[in-house]
Amino acid sequence: MTTKKQLTFGILIAFAAVLSLGITTTTTYAQQGKACPEGFQLNKGTCQAEPELTCDSYGVASHRIQLVDGECERIWNNGPLCVEPGTYYEIFEDRCEIAGTNDPSPNQEMSCDYLEGVGATLQEFEGYWQCIWYETLGPATQECDVGTLNEASGLCEVKPGNRNGNRA
Repeated sequence: MTTKKQLTFGILIAFAAVLSLGITTTTTYAQQGKACPEGFQLNKGTCQAEPELTCDSYGVASHRIQLVDGECERIWNNGPLCVEPGTYYEIFEDRCEIAGTNDPSPNQEMSCDYLEGVGATLQEFEGYWQCIWYETLGPATQECDVGTLNEASGLCEVKPGNRNGNRA
């Protein structure tokens, strides 16, 4: 049988457990306030992370530029031709047609040969067959979404505890 004294003692134990959990949670939260932002590592008193590489500085639409080995490449496209010696045919989505008709052109294939000097290849691009080639624009730039780029270290840096990522 439970006495009033045992019940009171049980309530005090439960209250102490809840209070202990609150203190632990508060301590952990306070410690997190001094931690580096997500993705950063503490190094000699400074939170550091690798910068992101971007091609935004070239002002080219995102679907027309790509990052390859640290270099920005612009994607160019032009429609292919369907060629038979002496005769040109129209392109209809994914096949060659006899000009002015909806009839498939026999034995013709789409070709990018007329763009030989730029090294174009036939690829599907934005839902259509296109001759695609690339122009190297230059190196990607380094950007920090959080913190400031330290030119000397090449890393994004922020002071510990600065959860907003303002200047280091």
